[in-house]
Amino acid sequence: MADEVHKYLEPWRRLDGKVVMVTGASSGLGLEFCLDLAKAGCSIVAAARRKDRLVSLCNEINQLSSISSSSSSSDESNSMPRPNRAVAVELDVSANGTEIDASVQKAWDAFGRIDALINNAGVRGSVSSPLNLSEEEWNTTLKTNLTGSWLVSKYVCRRMRDANLQGSVINISSIAGLNRGVLPGGVAYGSSKAGLNTLTKIMALELGVLNIRVNSISPGLFRSEITEKLMEKEWLKKVALKTIPLRAHGTSDPALTSLVRYLIHDSSEYVTGNVFIVEAGATLTGRRRFESREKRTGLGSRGITGKGKESEWEGEESGVQGQQGKCDKGRIKDMGDEVQKYLEPWCRLDGKVVMVTGASSGLGREFCLDLAKAGCNIVAAARRKDRLVSLCNEINQLNSISSWSSSSDDSKFMPRPNRAVAVELDVSAKGTEIDASVQRAWDAFGRIDALVNNAGVRGGVSSSLNLSEEEWNNTFRTNLTGSWLVSKYVCRRMHDANLQGSVTNISSTAGLNRGALPGGVAYASSKAGLNTLTKIMALELGVHNIRVNSISPGLFRSEITEKLMEKEWLKKVALKIIPLREHGTSDPALTSLVRYLIHDSSEYVTGNVFVVEAGATLPGVPIFSSL
Repeated sequence: MADEVHKYLEPWRRLDGKVVMVTGASSGLGLEFCLDLAKAGCSIVAAARRKDRLVSLCNEINQLSSISSSSSSSDESNSMPRPNRAVAVELDVSANGTEIDASVQKAWDAFGRIDALINNAGVRGSVSSPLNLSEEEWNTTLKTNLTGSWLVSKYVCRRMRDANLQGSVINISSIAGLNRGVLPGGVAYGSSKAGLNTLTKIMALELGVLNIRVNSISPGLFRSEITEKLMEKEWLKKVALKTIPLRAHGTSDPALTSLVRYLIHDSSEYVTGNVFIVEAGATLTGRRRFESREKRTGLGSRGITGKGKESEWEGEESGVQGQQGKCDKGRIKDMGDEVQKYLEPWCRLDGKVVMVTGASSGLGREFCLDLAKAGCNIVAAARRKDRLVSLCNEINQLNSISSWSSSSDDSKFMPRPNRAVAVELDVSAKGTEIDASVQRAWDAFGRIDALVNNAGVRGGVSSSLNLSEEEWNNTFRTNLTGSWLVSKYVCRRMHDANLQGSVTNISSTAGLNRGALPGGVAYASSKAGLNTLTKIMALELGVHNIRVNSISPGLFRSEITEKLMEKEWLKKVALKIIPLREHGTSDPALTSLVRYLIHDSSEYVTGNVFVVEAGATLPGVPIFSSL
């Protein structure tokens, strides 16, 4: 009777007839998934690089299946896995697309179908600062954890579509890719897993019409070959008792295996686009703040309590707020620029040297012009040198006119002539070339106080099943790898010069949990990775007084969107679904925020993703019933 109860309460205990392909199957969780699913009645395609281990695994499964078949009674035989139900396929997920496609074809031919795919293959990489991580290791990590998962999914799901099969894809991600699970020392790993989670959501959005479901699982710490010795440490058990809500790390069986079975079973036919977190609540608390230590010493992270900060301001007359703390409106009205100076000190950034990538057009060009007017020295960097020269001439001409026309008492607030320099930079180039361009940028003024990583590409609008490998690689190389490499070489120099600095990454609402963008799988995944890159670099570079933040803009008027913004239907959409009822303009919506993040007023602001889109993504996917 117990089996009958399980059959109704947990129907996913049996998965007879399902064909499941598991990548990274030669060890760890992949091997465990294969064994568990075989016991549940699945036919297994075990895929990995180490063919000898795969053969050993498949022999073990087939032997167990044979014993089960011979020992079972006739009425039970239908519920037991059949003999020779496991096949080994050599697969390197970091290979090029044609090789992966060939391996997927072998996997498909083994049983004539694939009902479910588990993208388990991945690498952790070494623990390294983002300033010391090698370009080779970065590329390997992204290629294995993210690009490989997309390519295997692409070729498996194409075949599911052509065979008119309902299917399930399960991506094994990590808590390192979550907003609440930032992992110091793992900038490439964390960024790749954040990208994988966004890949999951967009593929779920696009493939739902084909009855293909896509979900991901973000495991915490589980016992494996790598972690076995760590899990036995007494201090780790004490940490679990102190900080983990469920007081233990748990075991992968049943914590992960049961969830994998469920997502393969037809019971989950309406479950798609989810990121399932399995870590006993370990990341819910975030990073510990050690309140008791701060209460004992009276010191915060930089040696002064928040109360001390408030006390300084309470006893200070700014000229805007009187001793009684009441605002003198009449006085404010007469003060003009002085008020702005106190209320928005970031309106002036005199003496700051700012490097802006992607400066030849669009937002990058607008940032350069705005920051120059604020008194910054500008290093305008992009591929199109002719446009950069034109931009710098415009800035220097404005500065020259400003210097001549300014009076002596306010000249110190005006930018000096020839304060803009053009540097040719291709952020999709290899690291040595980017390093050389950064050196030229640094030499222009002998320092860089702030970097704005604005360079990026949108790419074509394409289904995840039709997107070319070349376009995928180009998008990631520009939007994510390029931003990391420029930041790496700029921040190294900031560190060596003992400079306080600011890095601002221009991301997108497409990279947010709430802003899935169909047709832009590479773009959105790269921007999700950029947001995680932001957080991990902020975590690691804070000790060097280097702040790292990102801005996720929505739809703003630009060269690309100018005609779109004039459409009457777009205005109606804004009135219906955008909380603030309009898209806004990049100046001041974005320019003022960029100024603020460069100014010293933001010296305690780091690791943030600022969303600037008038609330457009808050409702999620709009239901156009009322439009």
